[in-house]
Amino acid sequence: MNMSNIELLKQYMTIADLHTKRASEALTVLAPYLPLTEKAYNNLTIQEIGCLEIITTRFGKLQDLLGSKIFSFILFFTNEKRENLSYIDGLNLLEKLEFLPSTQKWLNFRDIRNDIAHEYPFDDESMVKKANTAIDLARILIDYWKTLRPKIEHIIAQYEALQK
Repeated sequence: MNMSNIELLKQYMTIADLHTKRASEALTVLAPYLPLTEKAYNNLTIQEIGCLEIITTRFGKLQDLLGSKIFSFILFFTNEKRENLSYIDGLNLLEKLEFLPSTQKWLNFRDIRNDIAHEYPFDDESMVKKANTAIDLARILIDYWKTLRPKIEHIIAQYEALQK
């Protein structure tokens, strides 16, 4: 099956929507305990710990999907994809085109995502700090996706109109 770039982008958007939905649902479940304290963390049920893991996992997946797939499509469909464009140059261009609020913040998100992936189960203080960071960033990333999605839909509509 040969999928068009538009169809592939739409699939990625659907996946981003799913990551957003799942993380949002998990945030709702954990809302009474936020921000987490060591005491609250140690008293979470297995289901609530599962929600915490959903948040950290979906945050990482959404951040990766946007950075590794969707951003490239935005540059392609805005005719800004240039040969040999480095990742940082692409982020700077997305910022210039107002698809990304800040290149530096995005790079920080990526670094924090990588840091969150390393779990230290015997250090509650570190776990709580990482969990609260992941929760805060997940909220920011969810809000960012909600503002980015309509911009992408506009790009798709323009592209599809030109193809008719």
